[in-house]
Amino acid sequence: EEEAILRIIEHDNDDEFEINMNADSDSSKDRDEDIDSEEEERRERRRRAERRINEEILMEKINQCKELIEGVKKH
Repeated sequence: EEEAILRIIEHDNDDEFEINMNADSDSSKDRDEDIDSEEEERRERRRRAERRINEEILMEKINQCKELIEGVKKH
């Protein structure tokens, strides 16, 4: 009877250990996903910043062209 109880306890402990290992694995996956999403967020912010800078450069060039056109029209 004691032996049967010990086997049940061991089995429960094994199940608990397995559950804990799965929980650790899941939380590790969550951390990896968090890191991936943070990296993706940083890349997206960088892309938006680069796009904004490129738009500003483009607008400056458009304004320079407009000034040149106005200068040519005056002469």
